[in-house]
Amino acid sequence: MAVKAVVETATRVREGGISGLLVSSIEDITRWVTEDRATILRNAAPDGTVTIFFSDVEDSTIHNERLGDDEWVRLLGDHDRIVREQIRRHRGHVVKTQGDGFMVVFREPVDGVRAAIDIQRRLDSLTASELRHTQVKDRIGLHVGAVVARGGDYFGRNVAMAARVAGHAAGGQVVVSDDLRRCLGEVADSESEFDLKPGPRTDLKGLSGVHQLWWVRCA
Repeated sequence: MAVKAVVETATRVREGGISGLLVSSIEDITRWVTEDRATILRNAAPDGTVTIFFSDVEDSTIHNERLGDDEWVRLLGDHDRIVREQIRRHRGHVVKTQGDGFMVVFREPVDGVRAAIDIQRRLDSLTASELRHTQVKDRIGLHVGAVVARGGDYFGRNVAMAARVAGHAAGGQVVVSDDLRRCLGEVADSESEFDLKPGPRTDLKGLSGVHQLWWVRCA
């Protein structure tokens, strides 16, 4: 990417001089802002916030070691189909995947939490043979807030916050931030739908302050 940027910059200077480069750069920035705004609006709630979901498989390295690479990859394929099915069902948008992990955004907090609960219930209900005789448990965390989009990816403090929240989940658990819990409380019937229990007040690496986390009952 760095080499490409240097070559493109040199070409612009050669063809249009410094003024041409400045105009072109302004056009790029304008296009990026337009594209990023459209990406955010497609997946944002009316107040401009996005519900950010992170998940990964607990003890994935141990599973990989026990099964071997080929069988582990096949198991991940089965697992990913289950996760994507629930994300699609609850109108989520997969931002990216890495190994056994997912980053997903939802317009509404209730959709994100429903997807998380259904993923956990579906994985918990599988028979031994359905996931190659391996009991897979996901760790899931969610947070809500404003984000910055670029090139189809999402960035910013709230993305980091969601990732840190997910880091406090154990296999089979769904953990949400206090901000997301408050959003659920503002939606009619959501408090009766979701069973939330207060978790620890804790530091989150790289983020200031002490944060209240909440466990979502999935059973």
